[in-house]
Amino acid sequence: MNTTEIRRYKLGLLIARDFDGNVARFAEFIDRRPPQIYRLFSDAPSGRGMGESLARHIENCLGLQRYWLDEEGDMDTLPPLRERVAEYEVSLSEQALLQLLIDDLHRAMRGKSLSRKSLICLRSMVDALSQDLSRVIDNQPLALPNPEQDEQDD
Repeated sequence: MNTTEIRRYKLGLLIARDFDGNVARFAEFIDRRPPQIYRLFSDAPSGRGMGESLARHIENCLGLQRYWLDEEGDMDTLPPLRERVAEYEVSLSEQALLQLLIDDLHRAMRGKSLSRKSLICLRSMVDALSQDLSRVIDNQPLALPNPEQDEQDD
């Protein structure tokens, strides 16, 4: 494999293992836009290989040894980054967390992995949040509607 293929392969494994395959979450973690990361995996003519500066940036953000992405080898030697990712996500603003949730929902909708009951519950949560966002910010509990009751009404 050439360096571009090695970088792409190892980055794909990292995203799958430590970011649950969520490219948007990974992009947020390294302070890049998701389309930039998606292009790294594209075989289309518009797709781009990972350049030297981006490879070093990713290694720096993830606390990896310099040139780790360039070297062939196993992921087994790399300890999971889940704890670092979890710490980072705790530090995100509400706006960034909401964007990550929206990205997750879009992905789930495309994969049709959300049940009708889940969608009803999510709709109720969004309605409650939009009606009284100040209570959420103050960490006061919200009275969310019962999704089973909504389902019976439909």
